[in-house]
Amino acid sequence: MKSGEARFVALVLALVLATQLALHASMLRSFLFNDEGHFLAYSWLTSNGLVIYRDFFDNHPPLIEFIALVPVRLFGASMPVVRSLTLLAQLATTAIVFLLARKLYGSRAAVAAAIFYAGFEILCCGVWFVIEPFLALSLAASAYALLDWRESGSRRALALCGIAAGLSLLLKPQAIIFAALAAFFVARSSGPKDAARFAAWLLLPVAIAAAWFLANGALFEFAYYSTAFNLLETQGFAKLSLLPYEWLILFLSMPAALAFAGMARRKAKAEDIILLAWFASSLLFAFPRLDIFHFLPSLPPLAVMFGRVACAPLRGFSATLREWLLPALAMLSFAALFALLLQSAFRDETAGEIAIGAYFSSHTQPGERIAAYAFRPQLYVYADRLPASYYISTPQWVMNERSEARTISDLEATRPGLIYLSDAAFDRDETMKGYAPALYAYLRGHYSAVYIFRDASFALQRAG
Repeated sequence: MKSGEARFVALVLALVLATQLALHASMLRSFLFNDEGHFLAYSWLTSNGLVIYRDFFDNHPPLIEFIALVPVRLFGASMPVVRSLTLLAQLATTAIVFLLARKLYGSRAAVAAAIFYAGFEILCCGVWFVIEPFLALSLAASAYALLDWRESGSRRALALCGIAAGLSLLLKPQAIIFAALAAFFVARSSGPKDAARFAAWLLLPVAIAAAWFLANGALFEFAYYSTAFNLLETQGFAKLSLLPYEWLILFLSMPAALAFAGMARRKAKAEDIILLAWFASSLLFAFPRLDIFHFLPSLPPLAVMFGRVACAPLRGFSATLREWLLPALAMLSFAALFALLLQSAFRDETAGEIAIGAYFSSHTQPGERIAAYAFRPQLYVYADRLPASYYISTPQWVMNERSEARTISDLEATRPGLIYLSDAAFDRDETMKGYAPALYAYLRGHYSAVYIFRDASFALQRAG
């Protein structure tokens, strides 16, 4: 690469990363999405010494709580702290996308891929503290290491590929498809010995997690709730629709994959096949619950495909300024506008929830446990009180007769003096009275309202 071109590429990458950082930083304090409240609360509980699955319920693999454990312990549980972790993950993912595209298709493709990823990850809500931003990073790191191993034969690269894929399994179980495809590629390229090495490194993070849960008496629960629970026990969990603007985002992003597939069909290389397999396996994360942020793990391979497709007709360097700097500014400006629209479209509920937490903190003793129903586990953080029940919230898709009975039994055993109750409608336009009638009847039979908050939720005090 000529020195002038190298400087320009470095300048555009710096611009992309700086804009991405600024967009994330502008949204560090915006509380937008229910799942973030869950993961914030779970991270805080873990930092307080509670063991996931044993001491409180979660229907996801555990890695996101362990990612946030040390920062939450050091700096406290707050949206700026945990969203800063998402910011770092997304900056790292953009850098990997750039390096991967440059390795495969050159500097122009690398710039185009970085612009695409930095813009679309904002559009796909990559600022949120949920599993998908970290999954996008771990899969991208694994794919980069896989291609590096193919090029260099380095066992270190193979180890990194396996470890990153194993970490992906601790974020979402569907990552097993990507891991299986990577193992198949290693076996076809180098034979069973390297495939066995890859599998050993893949299983290392899972084995470490399993050993930790075994030592804490929750090995079966770890295996069951992080893999099979959603498949076997959730009810009404599937959601196969998007909002109009979310369909528009998918419509704008997906043509790159179709164009790339058409190019690869004419003369497919092993690297192209890996990209397509990575992309296809990542689409599985969007199902059975279709949300725009579930598409985030599919963006890194899609961005690399875009870089390849966008650069295919270019020759020479004379038009680089016109071809890349202006599109970069346009794409990132669009992402910035979208970020502003997000902030105006979603009401920031943090202040109200902090006020509710302050009420519960002032009306209970330190160390006294409380309960929150439904769907507001972040209340435990804002009140600085631990949950009274194994189920720290009641989303309708994890409630059935067995879980209701377990929750009521926990409440009978712990007998919390104060409970927060929000009977608002959720995904199925159904209140807790409709999807958890036994629990609702128990609360109404054993507790009375002592305070009504502005959002019409209640503070309930135990009768007698």
